Amino acid sequence: MRKPYEHKAPLIRNLLKANIDGLTVQTISLRLEAEERYIYRALRKMPDAYIAGWTAGRYVAAIWCVAYVPPHCPPPPKKVERKPLPKKVSKKL
Repeated sequence: MRKPYEHKAPLIRNLLKANIDGLTVQTISLRLEAEERYIYRALRKMPDAYIAGWTAGRYVAAIWCVAYVPPHCPPPPKKVERKPLPKKVSKKL
């Protein structure tokens, strides 16, 4: 079953590509007629979306943009393997 925000990602990406200065979640929500929480979830899942700045004023909101990704670029890895940190050896005198 698809989640409500999954089909919004291509629409959001096209909208942000058309507005190179970026948009807030509220603006994207109004233009796509979707709930803000679905827009926010979709933006967080998109590997090419990032926060470019913040609005000024009484209420601060993130301004989202998308990065240009070349067509031949491989997708990011699903999970990064973490190496355990080396254990500290304590010397007793």
